[in-house]
Amino acid sequence: MESTNMGMQEPPPDMHGHPLQFAPPPPTVPGGYATLQQEGAARTLSAYNLFVRAMTLKFRAEMPDLAQGDLMKKVGDMWRGMLLDEQNRWRVDGDLGSTVPGATTFISTPKAASKPSAYQAFVRQMSANLKAEIPGSKQADNMKRIGEMWRQMQPDERARYEPGGPANPGGGAGQGGQAT
Repeated sequence: MESTNMGMQEPPPDMHGHPLQFAPPPPTVPGGYATLQQEGAARTLSAYNLFVRAMTLKFRAEMPDLAQGDLMKKVGDMWRGMLLDEQNRWRVDGDLGSTVPGATTFISTPKAASKPSAYQAFVRQMSANLKAEIPGSKQADNMKRIGEMWRQMQPDERARYEPGGPANPGGGAGQGGQAT
């Protein structure tokens, strides 16, 4: 059988039967960082990511009913049990990593920026206030206090923290007044 893709194998479908899609290597800038493209950034997979991809394909074929959590626990335990030399073989340029379909890159699509919610703006402002008032306080304790303060606030007080409100101008996190 003759191949039209110059001897390269077609990547197998993902676990849902969809074809895997991979991007060409990304352009780089000085320092080696990939430049962001409007549709996303192409990035090189780590040795661990390549190992997980290969083991997921293997275990899904051998044990199709294995729960995702159990599969990931098994793969993670295997990875942690490997010596560093063996882990390095899973790098893109290693003898095992280079055999994984789509080993070189994947597309990461940037998420659209969203404005912080009223609660997020309130948390940011109150966290700063509590750190200033009680410098040694623990974050978990501060979050409990902040949550209780939020639950006790009236809707009109909460509205101050809505994007564009007096305590959240322009959607930025809590820059204005304080809650009482």
